[in-house]
Amino acid sequence: MIFVSALYRRKDWELIGGYAEDYNLGRADWEFWINMLKDGGEVVQLPFIGFYYRLTGGINSLRKRTGSDEAKRKRIAYLNAKYPEFFERELNGPLRFQRTWSKPYNTLLKFFGKL
Repeated sequence: MIFVSALYRRKDWELIGGYAEDYNLGRADWEFWINMLKDGGEVVQLPFIGFYYRLTGGINSLRKRTGSDEAKRKRIAYLNAKYPEFFERELNGPLRFQRTWSKPYNTLLKFFGKL
């Protein structure tokens, strides 16, 4: 899990080409962090809370506009197509709609020869 605030080195950002310009499905930080970490990048979580993040209920927020099941399915399909090796290594198969169940579900499917 990457938290809502992060610092990273400019050279690392440049190395991966920054945020993907073709990614317009919301949650752009997901794609960014997968790209940043897929080849051995590391994350250090600081041992304190540095700020609190407030979500608003505005219907025009990007989070609301990209929060539908359809948008989530598109986002997951995009990420699976772009980073199959990463998900295979980290989740034993593709990212699933119920993300927290991806690794156990993929492992179970592989055990029964269904994946």
